[in-house]
Amino acid sequence: LKYQKKKLSDSASNEMATVKIRYKKPDKEVSTPLNVTVNKEAKAWKSCSDIYNWANAVAGFGLLISDSENKGELSWNMVQNLARSSIGEDSEGWRNEFVQLISQAARLSKASPEEPREDDDWGFY
Repeated sequence: LKYQKKKLSDSASNEMATVKIRYKKPDKEVSTPLNVTVNKEAKAWKSCSDIYNWANAVAGFGLLISDSENKGELSWNMVQNLARSSIGEDSEGWRNEFVQLISQAARLSKASPEEPREDDDWGFY
């Protein structure tokens, strides 16, 4: 759009953007186009699938653990609640383990290095 002279206006359309990508399977010679329309209307996280919410929890964890400037108002409680609510089927226990990892990271992020914590059990005495 940076080369267009038209200004964007509020239209009656519910579309905000169209994402166009191409992908090619390893055993194929020709790529396949995939066009996905992004709508303006926001969805409440409770109405999204467990897979989508789980991906958001993992991405949120990454933003918090790296103290990203893009984290906005995101908190450890928000990420943990989203992860807990979207565990779904967890036959291997990996998702439950990740929820525990979020708890541990949240506790560690709130403690200063000089401050001893009761839950420290490093095996060094």
